[in-house]
Order: sequence, then C-alpha cells, then structure tokens
Amino acid sequence: MDEERLVVIGASAGIVGVLSFQVLFSISLLVHPDWRFGLDLMSELGTTAPHTWLFNLSVIVMGTMGVAFSLSLLRFLYWSFFGKLSVAILVAGCTCLFLLGVFTMEQRALHDALAWAFFVLTVIGLMAMSIPMYVHWNRARLAFAATLATVAWHGKRLTALIVIGATGLMVSAAFAMLSAPDLALTQLLVEMVTIAMMMMALNYLPKQSKQARTPFRRWRDALISVVAGAGCAGLAYAMLVREPDQALSAELLARSLPEAYGANVVNVILVDFRGFDTFGEITVFAVAALVVHAMLRWARLRPDEVIPGPPVQLPIPADLTQLLFPLALTVSIYLFLRGHNAPGGGFIAGLTIAVPVLIKYVLQGARAVESTFGFDYVRGISLGLALAAAGGLGSLLFGLPFLASGHLDLELPVIGHLPLASALVFDTGVYVVVFAGALLILSTMGTVRRRTLEAEAMD
Repeated sequence: MDEERLVVIGASAGIVGVLSFQVLFSISLLVHPDWRFGLDLMSELGTTAPHTWLFNLSVIVMGTMGVAFSLSLLRFLYWSFFGKLSVAILVAGCTCLFLLGVFTMEQRALHDALAWAFFVLTVIGLMAMSIPMYVHWNRARLAFAATLATVAWHGKRLTALIVIGATGLMVSAAFAMLSAPDLALTQLLVEMVTIAMMMMALNYLPKQSKQARTPFRRWRDALISVVAGAGCAGLAYAMLVREPDQALSAELLARSLPEAYGANVVNVILVDFRGFDTFGEITVFAVAALVVHAMLRWARLRPDEVIPGPPVQLPIPADLTQLLFPLALTVSIYLFLRGHNAPGGGFIAGLTIAVPVLIKYVLQGARAVESTFGFDYVRGISLGLALAAAGGLGSLLFGLPFLASGHLDLELPVIGHLPLASALVFDTGVYVVVFAGALLILSTMGTVRRRTLEAEAMD
C-alpha cells in the first residue's frame, strides 16, 4: 500500500471517527432523557439501561479511528524525533479511549485510570507535535522573509547578498530536515563559496544598482519575475504531487551495495550509475573556471571605492587560519574517504578544503597565500580531469562499460579489513577539480589589476 493511500485512509478514519461518535452519542442522549448535561458523567451513558452499547460503541469506534488517524500523521512527521514521539503518544492515548468503551464505569478504578491516561496522553501528544510544526514553520518563515527582503533590497547589493545567503541557509536546513544530509552539506558549502565570490565581485561594482528610469521597465521586470517565479512554483508543485517512481528508487537501492559496492546511494548514483553525467559536470565546472581566469587575468578594473593607506593587518585571525587549515584538511579527507558509504564524497570534500584557503586569501592576500601554498590551480584542474578519466577508462581494460565500479578487499596489518572501490579514483578526480577550480576563480577575482586614473584618462 502506497503512502498516498495511507494518508487518504488516515484522513477518512479521522472524519468517520468524529461523525460516528456524534451520531451514536446523539442517539444515546435520545434514549436516555434523564441524563443531565453538566451534572451526570458522560460515561454513565454506558452503564444506564437501555441501549448501553450505543455510547460504548461510539467510544470504541472513536478510539479505533483515532489510532488510524494518528498513524497517518507519521507520513508528515517522520523527519522529526518529536514528530514520531507525538504519533506514538497519540496512538497510546487513542488506545486508552478504545479501552474506555470496553471497560465501563462498572470497573470504576480501571475506567478512571484509562480516562485520565487518555486526556493526559492526548495533551502531551499535541504539545510534542507542536514542536516539529513550529520548527518547520519557523524555517519556512525565515526563508520566506529572506526572499522578500532580497526583492525589497535588491538595489543595495551588499544587503541583498546577505539576505540571499540567509535564503540559502534555510534551504540547507530544509534539506537536513528532510533527511538529505548530502544535499544539505553541498548546499551549505556551495553557499559559502559563492557568497565569497560574489563579495569579491562587488568590490568592482557600485554599492547600489541604478533604479529603473521608466515605469515601463519596472513593470516589465516585475512581470518577468512573476511569470518566472510562478513557473518554478508550478513545476515544483507538479513534482510534489506527482506519483513517485517507486520502481526506479527501489532498483537503485537494491543494486547500490551489491553492484557498486557503496551504501550511500546518493554518492553511488553520482560516481557509478550516472558517472558520465558527473564527469560532464566537472568538465563544465573546469571550463568555467578557466574562462574566468582567462577573462580576468589581463583585465584592468577600478574598484568602486579605494580605502586609502596600507592594508589593515589582522594578526589574530591570520594565526587562527593557520590552525584551521590542518583541521579542515583532516575533515575534508574524512568526508572524502567515507563518501561511498556515508554522507560525503569528492565534491563536498573539495569545497570543505577550499573554505579555509578562501579565508586565508581574505585575511592575508593572494600573494602571501600563493607564495606559501605553491599550488598551480590550472594544472590541478588538468590533473583532476585526468584522474576522473583514468577512473572511467580503467574499467574498459576488463571489458566493462565506462566508469563501471570494481571492488577490492584488503587485509592490512594495522588497519585491518579495508574495502576499496574503483570509484575512489574517479571521486579523487572530482575532489581535485572542485578544489582547484573554486580556488582558481577566487584567486583570479582577488588579484584583478586595478585600473589607474592615468589609464582612464588615456581612454
């Protein structure tokens, strides 16, 4: 039974439970005219003749339908510990309600205990359910507010860049909330690197963009934005309500470990099942980095504002970056090695090591970093692409398709059992290309030659 049908059954159970209780309870009141509202206990309708079964049946049906309805909530709250806990508590409370119809007031002690348990568990369950709902709404509210702030402050470039970063952070939180740690890590690291790139670009742009001169241009831009946004929203909605292809996902899950020797299905898809797509993507990324380098290498740009005097020295942050780099390198290698069986991989690891180098560029300057770092980013891109290609061509020697995975189990003296997959070579190429490409763009943008006033006068 698919999830959508379970949701429909749960919602139907909630409606049937409420309606059946109202109908049976109303009939029970009609056959017991002596029962007084506010003076007599409701449970007395289940012990006063005639037709005691009416009220008891209404409670039993309500409890049964409540259990079904509570279980259907798990479809929407599975991503949160408090969500799953609230469903369990509500199921227990509805079970107590069911037992209230079985054990009437003739068993007074047990009946009272079940009544108290039903009310207490229901209140606690609803309170626990409010926690993930508040967190979900709070994140959605922040993302919505950041989007509106971007539209409102688009003319102030730095402010708009900051709120765009907040929007990306909320997207990362949404991925983490939906149990997609690979996507969350990728989105977070990409956000950090791209924000840094855009801040470097802002150095050569005015602080504020020019306002549209005519109402026609403002209305035209607004219309294009609304149409594009509505189109993206429509596509997203169509994908959300579309029946998922369970056969494809089940096939990937079933074949990931035995054929590609990896437990992390996301990484296996990237480096094996759709490895050729990934190879094309890193090639495009490498070409983009080389194009940026070629265009800005001999460019002459004048910053929008030049602060007089020598550069400000920040010795304490600069020393902290010296400690941060080996730590980030360790984390990067850890994420890279575990990526085939746990969240991580070459792309995430390459961005992880790029972040502390970026901080060194900002604090110490490009010349100081490159004089000590001594890494040729252009050759690094070539090396990464060569490694990725070698990882794919190696399978051809064994008569297998391009980028097909192989597996080797080693027994080492100190380490012990060490499983190795041939996809590690391809992922190493991804790691090197992402690291070298990102830093090539950053270093090139940080070392653009300044255009002097004399050169402008000659033009």
